[in-house]
Amino acid sequence: MIENEVEELTLQLRQARQNIFKLVEMHAEAAGERDTLRSLLADAKAEAANANRRATDTETQSNWELMAKDKHIAELTTKIRMLSGEKPFDSAFPHQRDNSRT
Repeated sequence: MIENEVEELTLQLRQARQNIFKLVEMHAEAAGERDTLRSLLADAKAEAANANRRATDTETQSNWELMAKDKHIAELTTKIRMLSGEKPFDSAFPHQRDNSRT
């Protein structure tokens, strides 16, 4: 009877070791997949940061170009007003109400 129990326990021990080995393999696979996904996430974050930086640079450049064009338009408007005999620095809106007395 003790021999049967020893054989049964030996069999259970062998099965437990096999299960542990399988679990260790599964853990190693999961850890490898986790590391791969972490690497992909880091790459995606870096790519997103680069895209954001490029978008910001493009927006900044666009804003500077718009300001330069506005300045050029203002200068040309002043020249046109001067050439047409107007006083370029008089108010562009002469019919505005004087609100300084209120």
